[in-house]
Amino acid sequence: MSEVPYTPPGGPPQKPINRELFKILGEERIRRMLSLFYANLSDTAIRHYFPKDPEGLEAAAQRSADFFIQIMGGPAF
Repeated sequence: MSEVPYTPPGGPPQKPINRELFKILGEERIRRMLSLFYANLSDTAIRHYFPKDPEGLEAAAQRSADFFIQIMGGPAF
């Protein structure tokens, strides 16, 4: 028996984007933060889920940064 999760009519509630964090950090700092985070993955148990080569890891970090910048109210990528 599988249960279907309840979804309210109209879908899950959506809140407007709070652009304050993007204004405070800016694109450059967000990118740096994600690069540092991904660089530290080599010391974690989940390292095998990410690219092994430094260039691939940095590319993954930048794709994540694109996502976070966009959802924080920055430019669309």
